Amino acid sequence: MINNDFQRFEEPVTDYFELEAWNQGEIYRGEEYLEFDNGDLVLNKEDTIMEYLSDHYDFTLKLLDDVAIRKVAGE
Repeated sequence: MINNDFQRFEEPVTDYFELEAWNQGEIYRGEEYLEFDNGDLVLNKEDTIMEYLSDHYDFTLKLLDDVAIRKVAGE
């Protein structure tokens, strides 16, 4: 169990720096990320996406009001 906790904080298998994320985080080669219209790059992990959306409250509200995102989300 403890071993699994440490694995969450390990660096990716490859250490090839690819891009800088919106919060000055690092995105490594082979990691998936989202690119928003404003050019922000967000690592495609739930905790990182939630942090981005909470830091960009007005943008999040705009996304929630957008009919297209509701269709994608299955509403």
